[in-house]
Amino acid sequence: MERKIHGCRLARHPQALSRLNTFALSLSIVAGGGISGCATSSPASPAAMAPKDLRVQRPHPHSIGVEVRGGRATDPKGPSQISNQALARAIVDSIKSSRAFTRVAAGAGAEYRLRVDIIELEQSPQTGFSMTARMEARWTLFGPDTGKPVWAETIHSSYTASAISSRKAVTRMRLATEGAAKENIRQGIERISRIHLR
Repeated sequence: MERKIHGCRLARHPQALSRLNTFALSLSIVAGGGISGCATSSPASPAAMAPKDLRVQRPHPHSIGVEVRGGRATDPKGPSQISNQALARAIVDSIKSSRAFTRVAAGAGAEYRLRVDIIELEQSPQTGFSMTARMEARWTLFGPDTGKPVWAETIHSSYTASAISSRKAVTRMRLATEGAAKENIRQGIERISRIHLR
C-alpha cells in the first residue's frame, strides 16, 4: 500500500520506513549544528578528561609534580582545544584518585616531576556526523637529585564521538577531544605504575 505526503508517494514497507526515519534523523542532526557554524565551542574540561577506571599496578611512595606543555586556548569559533592548565588538572586528579603517587606537590617540593608535552591533536572536520580526535603526547618522568629523565614514552590515543552523542557538531568534537585526552592519561599513568622507582 502507498500513501501520499505533499505529493510524494511513500510505501508502507518496514524497510522503506526505516530508511526514511534514518534519513530524517540525519537531517535533524545536521539542522542541530552538524554543518552550521553558529554554535560556539567550549574548551576541554578537566573532569571529563580524568579517567575513572585506572588500573595502577604499583603505587609509588613518592611525591610528584605535574607540568603540561603544548596546549592551546579554545577559539569559540573553532574546535575545542586542550589547555595546559586543564590537562594538568586532569592528570593531577587522576593521580590522586588512583593513588599512583603518595602526594602531588608543586614546584621544588616534589621528589619526581612529570612533564607531558602535547605533540599533536588531530581533529576530524566538523562537517561529519561522527567526530574523531587523535592525540599524541610525550610523557617524561624526571627523577630526584639529578633531575634527569628516568622514564619517557610517546603515547598515542584516539576517541570517536558518534552522531547520537549530541546533535551539535561542536559538542561532538569536544567529546571526542576529551575522550582522546582521557585515554592518553589512562595509558600514561598505568605505564608509570609499572616501572620501578627507588
